Amino acid sequence: TKYIQNNSIRIKCIFIGNKEPDYQKMITEFKSEFIEIVDIDHLPRHQALRYLFGSDLLYMVLDEDRGEVIPAKTFEYLYSGKEILPVIPDGEVSLILKEFGFQSFTHSDLDGIKRKVEKCLNTFTDSKKTSIISNTALLQKFERKNLTSQLAKLFDQLN
Repeated sequence: TKYIQNNSIRIKCIFIGNKEPDYQKMITEFKSEFIEIVDIDHLPRHQALRYLFGSDLLYMVLDEDRGEVIPAKTFEYLYSGKEILPVIPDGEVSLILKEFGFQSFTHSDLDGIKRKVEKCLNTFTDSKKTSIISNTALLQKFERKNLTSQLAKLFDQLN
């Protein structure tokens, strides 16, 4: 959430969920005069989704050893239509996000991450709350109904 206070931009970062110790340390180091940090432990899904849909920028982080795991939040983030800042290893998630036009960043690419955040700050306005994902056909490709159908066809081919 971005808001203006005393003619300067203030950023409110809300981190929700379980965090590794390294990320917890990074979160506390983010705090500054212009960045307010709210750190919330695990929430029930319906409450977490309220935060997700109320956000301007979604931060997605995956550990380096989880490149082939596709967490459900990937699809929730995509369906939200919000801007995503993926700090993730190369793998299935980065390939999916690339299909939607999102550039992924490695954990060590601090300059790239900073540029992305600055770009988002420069483009967000209170009146611009439209979805950045316009390819609904691509979104439908990842709906559970379609994925289940594809899986059933694969099982049929095995017989």
